[in-house]
Amino acid sequence: MEIFKLTSSIKIEDNGLVNVCLKPENESIKELIATYRTYENIVLAESSLNGYIQEMTPLLFNDFKNMENISIEIKNNFTL
Repeated sequence: MEIFKLTSSIKIEDNGLVNVCLKPENESIKELIATYRTYENIVLAESSLNGYIQEMTPLLFNDFKNMENISIEIKNNFTL
């Protein structure tokens, strides 16, 4: 059993906005589900990152568990 953890990537756009992407840390499922949030600047994005991860982990885990295109065997390998 693996713990469902999220990892982040940050991209600064040409207009100065900062896009944060959260995906599962596990290589086998990281391309299957993600969430994105845009911030006004890098300072706000970085200071909000831990809270964003805490907020989205159970939500994304629930979405992951309800995805029809993923086998039950894969889903059952993960827990919060």
